[in-house]
This record gives sequence, structure tokens and C-alpha cells, in this order.
Amino acid sequence: MIKKGSQMNYISPKKQRFVDFIQDFTHENNRPPTFVEIMGGLDIRSLGTINWYVNELEREGVLRRI
Repeated sequence: MIKKGSQMNYISPKKQRFVDFIQDFTHENNRPPTFVEIMGGLDIRSLGTINWYVNELEREGVLRRI
């Protein structure tokens, strides 16, 4: 569950795990992870899958690319 302003967005557990990884990585490294770092951290073998998650979460307003 992601809080966005005064609203709560409910996302799937897999998407939540993806967001949690990005938040934790960003907090620990003071920068967001690359797609390759996300692949390694979540044991995902496809850049296309990472791209799909990022696009979906961006469309849902959960992520924003910088």
C-alpha cells in the first residue's frame, strides 16, 4: 500500500516488493537503482520485465522517473 497525498493506492504484492526495493536502494545509496541493479536485487532475468513494472507503476502514479 502506497500513500499518495491523502489517498491510498493499493498495488499487488509483487509491485509492492518492486517499490520497496527501489525505496530501500535509494535510501541506502542516495540514488535510484538502474534497471540492471533492480534485476539483480529482485532476481528478475529480463530487462523487459523491469521496464513493464516501471511503466505500470509510473502510469499508476506510484513511481516517477528522474
